[in-house]
Amino acid sequence: MSVVSPQLPHDEGVVRAELEAAGLRFSGSPPLLRISSCDPADGCPDVMVVSSPAGEDRLVIERASMRPMEGQEHDWAFDVIDQATTLCDRAEHALGTPVTLELSRDGRALACTGASRVVPVPAYLPAPYRLISILSRDEGPIAPLAVDALALALEKDTEGGVLRVFARAYRRVSDARSSSDAPRPSLVAATRRAAEVALDATEPLGEARSLRAGVVQRCVEIDAVDVARLPSSSLGRALRLRRELVAEPQRWLDRARGATGAALDVMRSTIGTIPEDVIADLVAVRAPEERRRREEELARFGREAIAACRDDAERLAALAQGVVPPRMHEHADQLRTRLADLRPLGLDVRPIPYGSSIASLCMAADQLARAEDPEERRRRAHDAIVAMGPRGVTSPARQGLVRGLLSLFDRLATAKGEIADVMALCLLRLRTCACEAGARLVDEGILEQPDDALYLSIAEIEEALRGEAVAFASRARGRREEDARFRHLRPPRRLAARGW
Repeated sequence: MSVVSPQLPHDEGVVRAELEAAGLRFSGSPPLLRISSCDPADGCPDVMVVSSPAGEDRLVIERASMRPMEGQEHDWAFDVIDQATTLCDRAEHALGTPVTLELSRDGRALACTGASRVVPVPAYLPAPYRLISILSRDEGPIAPLAVDALALALEKDTEGGVLRVFARAYRRVSDARSSSDAPRPSLVAATRRAAEVALDATEPLGEARSLRAGVVQRCVEIDAVDVARLPSSSLGRALRLRRELVAEPQRWLDRARGATGAALDVMRSTIGTIPEDVIADLVAVRAPEERRRREEELARFGREAIAACRDDAERLAALAQGVVPPRMHEHADQLRTRLADLRPLGLDVRPIPYGSSIASLCMAADQLARAEDPEERRRRAHDAIVAMGPRGVTSPARQGLVRGLLSLFDRLATAKGEIADVMALCLLRLRTCACEAGARLVDEGILEQPDDALYLSIAEIEEALRGEAVAFASRARGRREEDARFRHLRPPRRLAARGW
């Protein structure tokens, strides 16, 4: 049975419009073949699969070479396969999600007769894996260097490793089933479990208050060494030191995530199923007050810039791309100085500080100005929780349990925000050191641009610095392409093992 689920039918018109905007042609001719950008049988994203319109005559294409895998017999002409894989690749990059195309002959070329996004649920791995969602359900693609840090942070709890799949980080688990499948406990048992969860949360809640001082001191010591002056032979050690610095707050974030998940289980057992959007707002991190103040200053700048461009659609579009209105240049320069060390919260190593350039400042200001207040969303989530159940949460015992859990969610959100803010400082140090290594590898002709190093693991960077004959530029390019292919994908939370 296929593990690739089609998106909703009404999405087809939107998909066609996006593909036509990307230059793909559509035709009303009968379809000649169907091609999927991942395997419809097991969800593997490393192959394409060509078949007849009825799904027969399956031909597997290796994505790395864009050629049929060896040992397959088929009657498809080479030029047809070549055109089909090219169109499928273009469609996937345009949509940012896996796609299935139906193609027909249009003269000598192929044209689309149908297209749909697909939601892969992979079952090709040797063991089950779960999406790493420490800060949010999905923050988008995460660079391999950040996944490398996560692997170190979670090595004691991952039962065998961290993988990058769909450009996201997944951890190996013993059982891919959801805890929500378990039978619901009684109210007495739920209350007892809530007390246990609150006790387990004590350590990460306490660490959030003390972590910053130690990490800031280590950052000062690290910053005292100019990586640009280090010999290439020492850059690997410098990178490992910074990776360990990143891993420490990641470990505590994972502890806080575990406490949050356990509290959610208790909440579900008390009031029933909770919508995903309510959960997302309920458990969202709360940034520290100083960060909120600085980001609000940037948001005000963004709102002023939007107001200055309101009557000029071209300038408004330019603002989102990082072009500031001329009369606001001085204000922008002042903000750049004040925000030179502040980057967005998140697990990824790629984001740069808001103040790195006028372009980065303006794009961040535009995004922050248009974003809804997360605290307002959190308040709505609280109200939604209280209103859930057949008649809402009316029993005094249930009300007390729910209020206690909501208070715990708030404290965990604050703790996660404090730890994530510390992690952001650490990620900037890791990024700077990696890009220094990347710049040297560009000079050696091994990489194409300095931040290609963010698409390699530390072990790979060390191999490249030693001059080992491996196509590192090709690896980095391929991993960047994965980011583009899956940038809009809502990744599956769980990956089943082969045969499940």
